[in-house]
Amino acid sequence: MIRAVFLFLVFCASAFPQSPEQNLAKYRNYRNRLQYFVAIGDLPGQSNIAAIRNHINHNKGTLRFGQHITYFGEYLGVLATEYKLLEIYGKERDETLTELYYAIQAYIRLDLCESKYPWRHNRDYFDGFAVRTDHSEDFLEDQKKFSNNLNINLDQENQSFDKLRNSNPGQPAYVDRIVAQTNYLSKEFSEEEKRLEWIKHSMSQDDICPLLSGLALVVKCLPDSAIIVKDQDGNSILYNFADTAKKIAILSVRFMSNIDEPYGKANWRMYRPDSSKMEWQLGGLTYFYGTGYVRALDFFSNDNPMEESVSNAQNILWQLYQIFPLPNFDNRSMLSHLGVVSDSWRFIFFNTSYSGIKKQSMINGWQPYYLMMWKFLHDKNRKVNKKMAEEHLNSAPFNGPYCYKEWEEHASGRWASSSRYWHNTKNQKYGNKHFRGNYNGTDYMLLYNLFHLIYKDELPEYEINK
Repeated sequence: MIRAVFLFLVFCASAFPQSPEQNLAKYRNYRNRLQYFVAIGDLPGQSNIAAIRNHINHNKGTLRFGQHITYFGEYLGVLATEYKLLEIYGKERDETLTELYYAIQAYIRLDLCESKYPWRHNRDYFDGFAVRTDHSEDFLEDQKKFSNNLNINLDQENQSFDKLRNSNPGQPAYVDRIVAQTNYLSKEFSEEEKRLEWIKHSMSQDDICPLLSGLALVVKCLPDSAIIVKDQDGNSILYNFADTAKKIAILSVRFMSNIDEPYGKANWRMYRPDSSKMEWQLGGLTYFYGTGYVRALDFFSNDNPMEESVSNAQNILWQLYQIFPLPNFDNRSMLSHLGVVSDSWRFIFFNTSYSGIKKQSMINGWQPYYLMMWKFLHDKNRKVNKKMAEEHLNSAPFNGPYCYKEWEEHASGRWASSSRYWHNTKNQKYGNKHFRGNYNGTDYMLLYNLFHLIYKDELPEYEINK
């Protein structure tokens, strides 16, 4: 009865408008909360962002990284837009810049994977293929040596999940183990079973689409030249964020197209470093979105290196996607990301990207997120649905998104999934029975920053350190 009353009050609170100041305060709370999902640094596992903390299905004390690269693109977008807003308002941005530096370097580290398990090549290649995470089995224990300990200011007894879930839902609780590609099979399977499962869960194209959006926001928000960034030891490093983001984007698309044929012969098919084809069910067949990927590179390069790599059939197919939303929400999300970055849907001589993105994103209520990203990236004058964006921002739980009990207990306003803008309506409302816990909140954070960039003249001064 008490829980039902509490949830009713949460719902009622979300139904009333919140002030711009309240939503900015919520962003600051999410920003502080993010330290419980990512440990910043250059060691294996650091600057990888977890999707779920207190993952109920594994153990209430589990931090789950899972499909890290998908969330990583959103994380890049948060840091890039935060940097831009701090620059606009003349605020100190060194910490954001440092965090972004380590995030990009972490992705490069994940790409340089071929000499490691299970591929065992003689050397690593910066080639567009990456593993999803690179944690050690003792990652959490090792983090206790650093100031960015993932249990900072938490103790197992007083900040246990069971104590916090009722009194403070959304608040991260103590964790004592992780689930990640690199360790979750270590004790439960034979070496051969572990190797096969590792190979099965390699990077796929549904990771690359949100990654391209995040990289595009880095290019948009950071200077197109080398700038000084401070590492965690206070050393100054001259680093070109935009150029590095462009290189990652180009290499990722080249790898997906298999134009260089490093591990196999079929074009627009992904191969792993052991020369096995990635199964189409796991996103290994990239032909059908080929034009979207190639056109996305127009954002990153004035001289598109893959201009001639798609066929007329692929070009026609790409234009048809703007007319009908695809039946699968994963595919709709991928198309929305590619439409946002490429801005390449056309009808005769007219740019119809706005209507195409809206068509793919409207079924699950994703429009504010993707359309504001498109508007900001390409400096469009087209109006987006401001009221719907405000409703999304207002309804997000102040202490972060969560879902603890499918169908019976969930965050208000469709924030009951690990990322609102690539999950379907059912998961947004009621959660997924396999993925319940506290979520990282980068979906809200990126939505807020995009909203603030577009409507900054109507909003309070951006400040994240109050």
